[in-house]
Amino acid sequence: MGHQLTGYADEAMYRRLLLQGCRSLEIDCWNGRRGEPVVTHGNTLVNKISFASVAKAVGEAAFVTSQAPVILSLEMHCGEKQQARIAELLKRELGPQLLTRDELRRIAEIGRAHV
Repeated sequence: MGHQLTGYADEAMYRRLLLQGCRSLEIDCWNGRRGEPVVTHGNTLVNKISFASVAKAVGEAAFVTSQAPVILSLEMHCGEKQQARIAELLKRELGPQLLTRDELRRIAEIGRAHV
C-alpha cells in the first residue's frame, strides 16, 4: 500500500484485491530468516511480511467472489530451500485449488487421447 519505495506491505491487501475481483497477483518473494520466505518490494524501505500469511490470505479469498482462475506471478528471489518452502505453503493453503505440473500433464494426456 502506498509508495513503491516506502509503502507498507500487508497480506490484507492481497485478500482485498481478490475479493474485489482481481484475478492476477504479483508476489515478490525473498529469503527470510529461519528458512521462512518473506514478501516485500526488494531493496526498498517497504516492510517484510511472511509468505505464509500471504498464501493464507490468497487461499481464503481467491474463490469467494469468482470461480475464475487466479494467476499468481511469483517474482522469485529465494534460494532453492525457500522455494521448496513456498511450494509447501501454497499446497497447504490452496490444496486442490492449486493447479500443479502433474495435473497439467494429466490434462495434456487426456487432450492428446481425444485428438
